[in-house]
Amino acid sequence: MAALENIRSRLFAGTIYVASSLVLFYYGGIYLKIALTLAAGVCLFEVLTQLKLKRFALLFIPLIAYLNFIQGEQQFFRILIAVFFFSPFLIYYGMKATARILARIGVFAVLFFFIACGSRFAFEARSQMGLVPAFFILFSCWIYDNCAYFTGAFLGKRKIFGELSPKKTLEGVLGGLLCNLIFGVLWSLIFYGIRASLYWSVFAMAIGIISQLGDLYISFFKRYIKIKDFSGLLGGHGGLLDRLDSIYFTFPLVYIIFGL
Repeated sequence: MAALENIRSRLFAGTIYVASSLVLFYYGGIYLKIALTLAAGVCLFEVLTQLKLKRFALLFIPLIAYLNFIQGEQQFFRILIAVFFFSPFLIYYGMKATARILARIGVFAVLFFFIACGSRFAFEARSQMGLVPAFFILFSCWIYDNCAYFTGAFLGKRKIFGELSPKKTLEGVLGGLLCNLIFGVLWSLIFYGIRASLYWSVFAMAIGIISQLGDLYISFFKRYIKIKDFSGLLGGHGGLLDRLDSIYFTFPLVYIIFGL
């Protein structure tokens, strides 16, 4: 009964999340940039809260907003790197920190980079690649995530990634990849024709694997700081960062490596 209720909660929150994402990515531009900035701010606040650094929200949430709106990728990376190498926040704590405080700062620094880059490159992908490739990345992440979840929930027996994510199973991974393969073929038939189906099905499965790595990447930090979710904002989905982890991981890698 509890499992059924969790599935209902996931479906409800997931429907709202998917519908709003599709609308915002469809229109793009300033609407998408503002939405991504707000989402990044919420994700960062979740991280700061879990690390007991919430008092620094007024410093770093405006900074992540600035990084989203600044023009030029090179300028974005220069400022992002400079902030963390010369930040008074790090210097102050570094001079008198215990090992635990340094560890918290390290986790925060990595997750700040993760959220800032994921948010920025989701916008860049939509702006420079166009609507169809951006939608393809989104759907590939969502289809893999949900198909892997439901396949694992009903058929999963062989545990994998046990230390990072105890619910992940081999059957779930294979189910997600199979669904992405089918999705890639259908996507090709709709937009590019049957001859391109091999490319798009393989690409969809590759995105599925990348999105899975994004989920595991965030799971590592959750296990390290001993939490299940970053918040309960989205019910069965956990916090906003728990929902966006694969998206934040996938968009920068696909944008930089594949350059659709």
